[in-house]
Amino acid sequence: MAQHCLSRLALVAVATFLLAAARAEAAVFNFETDQLAASSPFSSTSAGLTATFAGSSFADPGAFEISYNSTSGPLPLYSGLNGAFLTTALASLDPSSPLTISFSQPVASLSLNFALGSRTGGLSLTTNSGGSAQAPGAVPSGFNFAEGALSFSGAGFTVATLRTGAIGLAVDDIVATPAATAVPEPASVELLGAGLLGLLARRRRA
Repeated sequence: MAQHCLSRLALVAVATFLLAAARAEAAVFNFETDQLAASSPFSSTSAGLTATFAGSSFADPGAFEISYNSTSGPLPLYSGLNGAFLTTALASLDPSSPLTISFSQPVASLSLNFALGSRTGGLSLTTNSGGSAQAPGAVPSGFNFAEGALSFSGAGFTVATLRTGAIGLAVDDIVATPAATAVPEPASVELLGAGLLGLLARRRRA
Protein backbone atom coordinates (compact mmCIF):
# COMPACT_ATOMS: atom_id res chain seq x y z
CA MET A 1 0.00 0.00 0.00
CA ALA A 2 2.84 2.37 0.92
CA GLN A 3 4.60 1.56 -2.36
CA HIS A 4 1.41 2.29 -4.31
CA CYS A 5 1.03 5.66 -2.55
CA LEU A 6 4.66 6.52 -3.31
CA SER A 7 4.15 5.67 -6.99
CA ARG A 8 1.14 7.96 -7.14
CA LEU A 9 3.13 10.69 -5.41
CA ALA A 10 5.86 10.33 -8.02
CA LEU A 11 3.39 10.69 -10.88
CA VAL A 12 1.83 13.76 -9.28
CA ALA A 13 5.24 15.34 -8.80
CA VAL A 14 6.22 14.81 -12.45
CA ALA A 15 2.87 16.15 -13.71
CA THR A 16 3.13 19.22 -11.49
CA PHE A 17 6.70 19.85 -12.64
CA LEU A 18 5.74 19.72 -16.31
CA LEU A 19 2.56 21.79 -15.92
CA ALA A 20 4.48 24.54 -14.16
CA ALA A 21 6.66 24.86 -17.24
CA ALA A 22 3.78 24.99 -19.73
CA ARG A 23 2.95 28.12 -21.67
CA ALA A 24 -0.02 30.01 -20.25
CA GLU A 25 -3.28 30.17 -22.19
CA ALA A 26 -3.92 33.30 -24.24
CA ALA A 27 -6.46 35.69 -22.72
CA VAL A 28 -9.11 37.37 -24.91
CA PHE A 29 -10.69 40.68 -23.95
CA ASN A 30 -13.68 41.40 -26.22
CA PHE A 31 -15.80 43.18 -23.56
CA GLU A 32 -18.82 40.99 -24.31
CA THR A 33 -19.21 39.99 -20.65
CA ASP A 34 -18.33 43.40 -19.21
CA GLN A 35 -21.01 45.88 -18.22
CA LEU A 36 -22.16 48.05 -21.12
CA ALA A 37 -21.24 51.71 -20.58
CA ALA A 38 -18.64 50.81 -17.93
CA SER A 39 -16.06 53.60 -17.94
CA SER A 40 -12.34 53.70 -17.25
CA PRO A 41 -10.54 52.89 -15.16
CA PHE A 42 -11.90 49.35 -14.86
CA SER A 43 -10.54 45.80 -14.84
CA SER A 44 -11.51 42.65 -16.71
CA THR A 45 -10.25 39.07 -16.30
CA SER A 46 -9.80 36.34 -18.91
CA ALA A 47 -7.98 32.99 -18.60
CA GLY A 48 -6.61 34.03 -15.23
CA LEU A 49 -5.09 37.26 -16.57
CA THR A 50 -6.46 40.59 -15.34
CA ALA A 51 -6.20 43.70 -17.51
CA THR A 52 -6.88 47.18 -16.15
CA PHE A 53 -7.91 49.80 -18.73
CA ALA A 54 -7.32 53.49 -18.04
CA GLY A 55 -7.02 56.81 -19.84
CA SER A 56 -4.53 59.54 -18.99
CA SER A 57 -4.49 60.93 -15.47
CA PHE A 58 -5.97 64.12 -16.94
CA ALA A 59 -8.83 62.42 -18.74
CA ASP A 60 -9.84 59.73 -16.23
CA PRO A 61 -12.21 58.86 -14.72
CA GLY A 62 -14.37 58.17 -17.73
CA ALA A 63 -11.96 58.65 -20.65
CA PHE A 64 -13.04 55.35 -22.21
CA GLU A 65 -16.29 53.41 -22.03
CA ILE A 66 -17.74 50.18 -23.35
CA SER A 67 -20.08 50.70 -26.28
CA TYR A 68 -21.82 48.42 -28.78
CA ASN A 69 -21.71 47.99 -32.53
CA SER A 70 -23.62 45.50 -34.67
CA THR A 71 -22.11 44.81 -38.09
CA SER A 72 -25.41 43.24 -39.16
CA GLY A 73 -27.53 46.27 -38.33
CA PRO A 74 -28.84 48.83 -40.84
CA LEU A 75 -26.17 51.40 -39.94
CA PRO A 76 -23.10 49.64 -38.53
CA LEU A 77 -20.46 52.05 -37.25
CA TYR A 78 -17.39 49.85 -37.85
CA SER A 79 -16.74 46.80 -39.99
CA GLY A 80 -14.12 45.11 -37.79
CA LEU A 81 -15.52 45.73 -34.32
CA ASN A 82 -18.52 43.56 -33.61
CA GLY A 83 -20.62 43.58 -30.46
CA ALA A 84 -19.16 45.30 -27.42
CA PHE A 85 -15.92 47.28 -27.72
CA LEU A 86 -13.97 49.87 -25.74
CA THR A 87 -14.04 53.41 -27.12
CA THR A 88 -13.35 57.02 -26.25
CA ALA A 89 -16.22 58.28 -24.09
CA LEU A 90 -18.42 60.94 -25.67
CA ALA A 91 -18.04 63.10 -22.56
CA SER A 92 -14.26 62.69 -22.35
CA LEU A 93 -12.30 65.89 -21.75
CA ASP A 94 -9.49 64.49 -23.88
CA PRO A 95 -10.75 62.53 -26.93
CA SER A 96 -7.18 61.68 -27.95
CA SER A 97 -6.21 60.36 -24.50
CA PRO A 98 -3.83 57.39 -24.65
CA LEU A 99 -5.26 54.05 -23.55
CA THR A 100 -3.14 52.26 -20.95
CA ILE A 101 -3.58 48.53 -20.35
CA SER A 102 -1.94 47.13 -17.21
CA PHE A 103 -1.67 43.34 -16.84
CA SER A 104 -1.52 41.31 -13.63
CA GLN A 105 1.44 39.29 -14.94
CA PRO A 106 4.04 39.71 -17.72
CA VAL A 107 2.71 39.40 -21.27
CA ALA A 108 4.82 38.35 -24.26
CA SER A 109 2.48 39.21 -27.13
CA LEU A 110 -0.55 41.40 -27.79
CA SER A 111 -2.89 41.84 -30.75
CA LEU A 112 -6.08 43.84 -31.26
CA ASN A 113 -8.46 45.41 -33.76
CA PHE A 114 -8.94 49.17 -33.71
CA ALA A 115 -10.94 51.99 -35.25
CA LEU A 116 -10.26 55.72 -35.22
CA GLY A 117 -12.47 58.78 -35.01
CA SER A 118 -11.20 60.03 -38.38
CA ARG A 119 -10.63 58.83 -41.94
CA THR A 120 -6.84 58.88 -41.65
CA GLY A 121 -4.23 57.99 -39.08
CA GLY A 122 -2.87 54.98 -37.28
CA LEU A 123 -2.17 53.46 -33.88
CA SER A 124 1.08 53.10 -31.96
CA LEU A 125 1.92 50.86 -29.03
CA THR A 126 4.69 51.15 -26.44
CA THR A 127 5.43 48.83 -23.52
CA ASN A 128 7.12 49.38 -20.20
CA SER A 129 9.87 46.98 -21.28
CA GLY A 130 10.88 49.19 -24.21
CA GLY A 131 8.92 47.48 -27.00
CA SER A 132 6.97 49.34 -29.67
CA ALA A 133 4.78 48.75 -32.71
CA GLN A 134 2.74 50.77 -35.18
CA ALA A 135 -0.15 50.03 -37.51
CA PRO A 136 -1.84 52.21 -40.15
CA GLY A 137 -5.60 52.58 -40.44
CA ALA A 138 -7.65 52.49 -43.65
CA VAL A 139 -11.32 53.18 -44.35
CA PRO A 140 -13.18 49.98 -45.34
CA SER A 141 -15.48 50.26 -48.33
CA GLY A 142 -18.90 51.50 -47.26
CA PHE A 143 -17.70 52.86 -43.90
CA ASN A 144 -16.58 56.25 -42.65
CA PHE A 145 -13.68 55.69 -40.24
CA ALA A 146 -10.17 54.30 -40.48
CA GLU A 147 -9.74 50.79 -39.06
CA GLY A 148 -6.88 48.38 -38.68
CA ALA A 149 -5.16 45.66 -36.65
CA LEU A 150 -2.05 45.92 -34.51
CA SER A 151 0.13 43.13 -33.11
CA PHE A 152 3.30 43.02 -31.03
CA SER A 153 5.53 40.35 -29.52
CA GLY A 154 8.75 40.79 -27.64
CA ALA A 155 10.21 41.09 -24.16
CA GLY A 156 7.67 40.46 -21.42
CA PHE A 157 5.77 43.55 -20.28
CA THR A 158 3.05 44.47 -17.80
CA VAL A 159 1.92 47.82 -19.25
CA ALA A 160 0.98 48.63 -22.87
CA THR A 161 0.08 52.17 -23.94
CA LEU A 162 -1.90 52.85 -27.13
CA ARG A 163 -1.74 56.28 -28.78
CA THR A 164 -3.26 57.87 -31.86
CA GLY A 165 -3.30 61.36 -33.27
CA ALA A 166 -6.91 60.86 -34.34
CA ILE A 167 -9.81 62.27 -32.36
CA GLY A 168 -11.15 59.12 -30.81
CA LEU A 169 -10.05 55.50 -30.51
CA ALA A 170 -11.96 52.21 -30.30
CA VAL A 171 -10.42 48.77 -29.65
CA ASP A 172 -11.76 45.22 -29.59
CA ASP A 173 -10.68 41.56 -29.57
CA ILE A 174 -7.54 42.13 -27.52
CA VAL A 175 -5.54 38.89 -27.32
CA ALA A 176 -2.77 38.80 -24.71
CA THR A 177 -0.43 35.84 -24.26
CA PRO A 178 1.33 35.64 -20.89
CA ALA A 179 5.09 35.16 -20.98
CA ALA A 180 6.10 31.51 -20.70
CA THR A 181 7.58 30.21 -17.49
CA ALA A 182 11.01 28.62 -17.60
CA VAL A 183 10.94 25.35 -19.56
CA PRO A 184 12.91 22.59 -17.80
CA GLU A 185 15.92 21.11 -19.56
CA PRO A 186 15.59 17.40 -20.48
CA ALA A 187 18.37 16.67 -17.99
CA SER A 188 16.30 18.24 -15.21
CA VAL A 189 13.35 16.00 -16.01
CA GLU A 190 15.66 12.96 -16.09
CA LEU A 191 17.20 13.92 -12.75
CA LEU A 192 13.76 14.25 -11.16
CA GLY A 193 12.75 10.85 -12.55
CA ALA A 194 15.96 9.22 -11.32
CA GLY A 195 15.43 10.62 -7.84
CA LEU A 196 11.87 9.32 -7.69
CA LEU A 197 12.98 5.89 -8.93
CA GLY A 198 15.64 5.84 -6.24
CA LEU A 199 13.02 6.51 -3.60
CA LEU A 200 10.90 3.66 -4.95
CA ALA A 201 13.88 1.26 -4.92
CA ARG A 202 14.73 2.14 -1.31
CA ARG A 203 11.10 1.61 -0.34
CA ARG A 204 11.12 -1.87 -1.90
CA ARG A 205 14.33 -2.89 -0.07
CA ALA A 206 12.82 -1.68 3.19
